[in-house]
Amino acid sequence: MTERPPALSKQDAEHLRVLMILHYVVAALAFLGLGFMALHYMLFNSLMANVKGPAPPPEVLLIFQLGYAVFGVFSLIGGICNLVSASNLRQRRSRTLSLIVAGFNCLQFPFGTALGVFTFIVLTRDSVREAYEHDETTGSWFEDQDSQRSPRAWGIPESPRSWRAWLQNDGSRCLSPKLLLFR
Repeated sequence: MTERPPALSKQDAEHLRVLMILHYVVAALAFLGLGFMALHYMLFNSLMANVKGPAPPPEVLLIFQLGYAVFGVFSLIGGICNLVSASNLRQRRSRTLSLIVAGFNCLQFPFGTALGVFTFIVLTRDSVREAYEHDETTGSWFEDQDSQRSPRAWGIPESPRSWRAWLQNDGSRCLSPKLLLFR
């Protein structure tokens, strides 16, 4: 069992928890915005198809379609990045990734900007940085807390060199569909 990370103050632990929740909220808002954008695109297309009078030039429609595509991809990437960052904040991993996502969030005014700045403030504190560095050098203590999901609990060897022997002997029994469903 790895040693526990340096204890965070209650304030730091609470701030990390709030950051995790807010990253999930911003990710949900990004996906909600993506759905709204798809609905708006369908409405726009139906209105342009039934326009009375001269139709707009095809170049104008192409510009709108490119705009929808760019903002859709931007929203999708932002949502996925915030989901990954929230998961990493929960497990106290990949501080650098969370800082990069915070910079990306600063572009999304107003909620993303507030979340990005708050993330920078919390993750650059010395006590939080030390806790992250401890987990990255010694391994996260969450692995031991959640031993059922750990590969070691399944009997999977850590070294790739021993995977072939493991698969020939124990692997087929351990990875059978029946055992995977009921584990």
